[in-house]
Amino acid sequence: MVCGKTRRGAKVGGEAFHCATCWPRKTQTCAICDNDDVVGARWPLGTVCRRCYKFRVNHPSPCHGCGQTRVLVGVEHGGGLCTTCCGLELNFTCRRCGSDGNLMVDHTCMKCVAAERVRNLLSDDTGTVIPQLQPLLDSLADANPGSVITWLRTGQSRKLLSQLVAEHREITHAALDEPPQRHATHNIRALLVGAGVLPTRNEPLAQLELWSERTLTQLPRSQQHLIRPFADWHVVRDARRRAARGPYRVGAASADRTQIRAAIKSLTWLNAQRAGIENLSQEHIDGFLLSRPSKTHPVIAFFHWLQARGFAPGLDVPTQTSGLPNDFQDFEAHQQQLHRCLTDESIPLEARVAGALVRLYAPPLVLIVEFTTDRFHRDDTGAFLTIDRHPVLLPPTLARLIDRLIASDAIHTMIRPGGPGPAYLFPGRPPGRPRHPHSLREILAEHGLPIRTARNTAMITAAGELPPMVMSDLFGIDPGTAQKWAHYAQASRAEYLAHAHT
Repeated sequence: MVCGKTRRGAKVGGEAFHCATCWPRKTQTCAICDNDDVVGARWPLGTVCRRCYKFRVNHPSPCHGCGQTRVLVGVEHGGGLCTTCCGLELNFTCRRCGSDGNLMVDHTCMKCVAAERVRNLLSDDTGTVIPQLQPLLDSLADANPGSVITWLRTGQSRKLLSQLVAEHREITHAALDEPPQRHATHNIRALLVGAGVLPTRNEPLAQLELWSERTLTQLPRSQQHLIRPFADWHVVRDARRRAARGPYRVGAASADRTQIRAAIKSLTWLNAQRAGIENLSQEHIDGFLLSRPSKTHPVIAFFHWLQARGFAPGLDVPTQTSGLPNDFQDFEAHQQQLHRCLTDESIPLEARVAGALVRLYAPPLVLIVEFTTDRFHRDDTGAFLTIDRHPVLLPPTLARLIDRLIASDAIHTMIRPGGPGPAYLFPGRPPGRPRHPHSLREILAEHGLPIRTARNTAMITAAGELPPMVMSDLFGIDPGTAQKWAHYAQASRAEYLAHAHT
């Protein structure tokens, strides 16, 4: 039976076992995992820790005695036995679906409770599920019930979805664009897209457009007449062109926002200097750039845009420099980090794979997280990963790590993305999207695996060993960039090697 205070615990035979609220914490050796941990129950097979108790009740297995799929609490001749075959009063059978599992309210399993609560959320006043949301109901029915219940109890996106259902109107991207674009809004949009309720769209581009419009609307009129055409016809229009040609990612949208913010700050600074665009001088441009020496590049695009429209004739506006980096790792540290990625089991598997790829082939994290499982394949000659257009031969150890990563099926979301297509090698929390590169970068940093210097080192090493065209084809970089790296590697190779071995 369930403990009345916290709805946990059980009664086995005549002895009651309660939760930590009403039963002192006791630590004993678990009969299943053989670890010392807090006792979750005492079954015929022995004392069971809380972790193993939770796993057993959530994963029923065939009973060695009766053959039915039940929660196994005993053991006989090496096989597990259910409560009935052990002669116990303990009952894990759901009164609704008749299957064994983790029971919650009114002797009902977690899966049935989750299904009922989701149905109530997605139903109208008559108790009928809204037809548009039926795919979401079906997707959540196959999701982890514990995750669903947690989301229903604590998720802010659940409140937003409830509000949309109560408004009795069609749920569209436009409807979700109306409220503030916060985590809850992004989460419910991702769930609806993953379930097939809403079509996919280029979310970074759409969010840039929303942010730009809302930001411009809040500006004073004195700034809008310049910032709006710069944002609409230069930044956002260029973003649309880039999105039409290829991937437009979160990082690109962030850089475009930074350009608009920098333009706003420059006009605000000019107003504080009691100057306007009509009397913009070289002193003003130099003064603004000197006041922000580490943030000059975002505003340069705005100054060039003003100059092209006749607002700053004859003035010297600096050009943006795209010089190659000069911060590298020494050779020994680079090799040690690669060795850790390939052999250190204490590092999370996804971090090991990503860290090794960076140190061997120098792809950026924004590209790594978009790798799909079909890019990895094996044949008689070895294992290969297609980084851009051509397969790259992998070391056997890294290939085994990728095999493990695919087999682990480590998805971080409640529901699976619908529709055909390969899965992401690094799946993210929103269904149907890759993991965010920032979160992967944080995990790598926690384990002493930096990205920028490691990637620079891998890039200059490859540039010194491979022809530029081969480097471009294998690593997916622009041929001109590969040529610059080749010249850079040749010109600075002696200096780099001296630095690497000091």
